[in-house]
Amino acid sequence: MLGGRKEFCLSSSGHIQSVINPPGNAKAKYFLNPQHPADPDTWLAEARQHDGSWWGHWRDWLVARSGPSRLAPELLGHSYYPPQADAPGIYVFSD
Repeated sequence: MLGGRKEFCLSSSGHIQSVINPPGNAKAKYFLNPQHPADPDTWLAEARQHDGSWWGHWRDWLVARSGPSRLAPELLGHSYYPPQADAPGIYVFSD
């Protein structure tokens, strides 16, 4: 369904637990498998286990796919998409 090179990373914790489980947790681990067998049990059996949080791997993955760092623009918006309101934005106010 999606083009390009794919990678699947399986964390040892549940979704929310993985998101809030920062680096440094000795109990954390994650699994990587460059192959993509259709059967999830086969994928896991052939995967390599890595100790620690998956955050470091994700950071490296993002860096490899990002351009060089650059300064933030001094002004918000664009001539085609002008800013509609000052921060924090009108959507945070309720009647």
